[in-house]
Amino acid sequence: MNELLDAEPIPGVQFKAGPHVSYEQLGRLHTTPYHDHIFSLEGKTAWLDSGTTAVSPSSIKALTTAAGSAIDAVECVVRG
Repeated sequence: MNELLDAEPIPGVQFKAGPHVSYEQLGRLHTTPYHDHIFSLEGKTAWLDSGTTAVSPSSIKALTTAAGSAIDAVECVVRG
């Protein structure tokens, strides 16, 4: 997909890696015990939810990057 975006750029659109979301920012969405549980799984292979949500060693990094990127995207739009 990156090759296509490089070959056919979208005028005015910039792609960049977003920042990681902080523990405090995530605290706006879920309870502290839930966050503590999620962050305790960092670097591990486990199940987040009774066999329904698998966690790999990189899952928490992916989660914080995805959430941080979403926040950054909204802030970019708001700033114009």
